[in-house]
Amino acid sequence: MSERPPAGPTLLKLAWSCLLASVLVAALLFPVVGGVGLMSNRASEIVANGSAQVLEGDTPAVTTMVDAKGNTIAWLYTQRRFEVPGDQIADAMKLAIVSIEDKRFTEHNGVDWKGTLTGLAGYASGELRTRGGST
Repeated sequence: MSERPPAGPTLLKLAWSCLLASVLVAALLFPVVGGVGLMSNRASEIVANGSAQVLEGDTPAVTTMVDAKGNTIAWLYTQRRFEVPGDQIADAMKLAIVSIEDKRFTEHNGVDWKGTLTGLAGYASGELRTRGGST
């Protein structure tokens, strides 16, 4: 009659093997997960800084000089910009701006994965003037 080896040591070896494999996989994935986290943080900081500037009103504006009666004498500006509500902008102008910004907009319906990955790669490499999925 042949005797079976005890099940205890075999299960213990299997448990240690699984634990070792899990630790190795975690160690191999750590740089990838860390890199994605760093890129995400960097991208969110850049977006937050840009958004803060827009919300604070740092865009160039026009100063209008008037006389005592309120008649315009002159405009002072570096760039002559006036705020215009969206409903006063012609649809053709809106489409023109979108097509200038993103020629492939109709191909990807607003989410340009190729452009986004290109932009993330640029941010990760430290290139601040990189392009990406703008829409």
